[in-house]
Amino acid sequence: RFADDFISLVQELNLGPVNIVGHSTGGLIAALMLAKAPQLFKKAVFLDPVGATGVKFDDSMTVAFEQMKSNKDIVSAVMNAT
Repeated sequence: RFADDFISLVQELNLGPVNIVGHSTGGLIAALMLAKAPQLFKKAVFLDPVGATGVKFDDSMTVAFEQMKSNKDIVSAVMNAT
């Protein structure tokens, strides 16, 4: 869905071909964009992209992500640690 939305944005703004940068999950989204509409892109840079099979988290990480939905302090701590 995100890849399709970003492709539509590039097309509607008549911006292509453009360079694309993807980091983490954004790397997977960028790869999908390139696969779906290669004519829209000149260059791609991937920084620590998530692979096609995704990421497996243990139960403690799943709990932390659930807590981040409602606690900005936890989000801040995770972002600062990252």
